[in-house]
Amino acid sequence: MSDPTGQRRIEPTPYDLAYLAGYLDGEGCFMFRERAATVCVSTTYPHILHWIKSLFHGTVSLKHPMDDKRRAAYSWRVHGSNASRLCKMILPYLKEKKRQAELVLQAREASSSSELRKAAEEELKKLKRINYE
Repeated sequence: MSDPTGQRRIEPTPYDLAYLAGYLDGEGCFMFRERAATVCVSTTYPHILHWIKSLFHGTVSLKHPMDDKRRAAYSWRVHGSNASRLCKMILPYLKEKKRQAELVLQAREASSSSELRKAAEEELKKLKRINYE
């Protein structure tokens, strides 16, 4: 199966989706930036990010360490329709960040000037600032 850009896409299994949801629940970030749904995650282990990219596209980038005492960090980021597809597919498996993924989808589907979109973006910002002490 190919996506609109003609790139071959591997279809994730339910096990893949459950694993990915757990990974993103713990390490991922769901946001709505510059009018685009965005999902990202960072780690020092790049192989998992390349696997995620094979399923949902996006980009993997390297951040070089500041000194020899630190490891290189890698990040994966996806925007737009691929981010929305990811959110829809993992939504049933998410626990901690389920509401964030729902809000990303809600904001993406609403018109840019609608009150629904503004409310979704505001709630998403508030969820990211909760202190669980």
